[in-house]
Amino acid sequence: MYKYGPELLEIVDEIKKENNNIRETYNNLQIKDRDEIDINFFEISEMIKVTNRMMAEIYDDIEKQIVYNNIKNKKTDIKKYIKKNYEVSK
Repeated sequence: MYKYGPELLEIVDEIKKENNNIRETYNNLQIKDRDEIDINFFEISEMIKVTNRMMAEIYDDIEKQIVYNNIKNKKTDIKKYIKKNYEVSK
């Protein structure tokens, strides 16, 4: 849902004749695009020293955690998650 938006999924929903309220679920997502994440690569790189590839993986992880409502899309919550789950530079 996050990647495709509600329109495509509503069509699929009609085809499958399921009774899901896809639009409501989409509207309740914390973020609808990766650009809405409340932390950027530079801010993460100030906390941890990793390769570009690892940074991309960490950012993907943060994105998923937000979409699945495991963390809030707030910089302080995201930084706490990073500190808890990754080796933070001192």
